[in-house]
Amino acid sequence: MTTFKPTFRPIHMAYCDNCNRGFNTHYALRQHFLDSSRHNYCKDCEIDFQTPNGLKEHWVQSFNHNYCQYCDDHFWNEDDLKIHYENYHHPCSMCHRVSTPSAD
Repeated sequence: MTTFKPTFRPIHMAYCDNCNRGFNTHYALRQHFLDSSRHNYCKDCEIDFQTPNGLKEHWVQSFNHNYCQYCDDHFWNEDDLKIHYENYHHPCSMCHRVSTPSAD
């Protein structure tokens, strides 16, 4: 999996390697990552992933995120995520598998 971290050029210019474009500030570069459809950016970890699936995989595997891969939703904390799983996915206490809600 390839990830892109912001790099800095001489004169402390923030630079996007993927777009080959410079920015005056790190904030402007970060805003570029958030606004551009060419990026799959995790704003919490400041990592730009090559694909949308790479970003989702990061959310699922990282302890920094409370993300439900079944609902594609983020939660404020681990307790909220656990409550969500118990209420909507009914995890099995023995095998830890979950059920996903069926579409009506």
